[in-house]
Amino acid sequence: MFGGALHSNHANCSGPRPTSQASGAGGGLFNDVRTATLSDVTIARNRVCVFFTVPLIGAGIHNNEGQLTMDNSTVSDNFEPEGFFEFDPDTPEIENGDQMTLNNVTVGELGLRNEGTVQLQNTIIAGPCTGTIQSLDHNLIADATDCTLLEDGTGNLIGVDPRLGPLQNNGGPTE
Repeated sequence: MFGGALHSNHANCSGPRPTSQASGAGGGLFNDVRTATLSDVTIARNRVCVFFTVPLIGAGIHNNEGQLTMDNSTVSDNFEPEGFFEFDPDTPEIENGDQMTLNNVTVGELGLRNEGTVQLQNTIIAGPCTGTIQSLDHNLIADATDCTLLEDGTGNLIGVDPRLGPLQNNGGPTE
């Protein structure tokens, strides 16, 4: 996908009770055994809804088993609604289970959970990250407490508030 938005979608917010993790995964995008490339995309205000017994995975993106590459994109303001569903504060904006490359990407305050291979370059993670992250240069990670950061590059800022404002219309086709 080149240009555009994945906005206001949901995973398992209606219909029968979920029976697997995949049924509550990737509110905006679920990538399973594919190669996907996203450029100039906003993934926002998507949600995952799950009943009490099935964990939540990736409010914005769940890269289950595939290669996902993102350039010049934003993943933010994705969430799990409260109420009838059990709230899980550990639900990340992005959940990676395989291979992911983020270049010039902003990831919102729910952060990134990695159980595969992630490479970052010129990327902001405004929330926590978990797992092993390969830094290729100039990243800002607000909370790297549960990250192992492998560095090839320079200019990383760790534990710094990115001071991001809310998504808004700045004259382009997406927020």
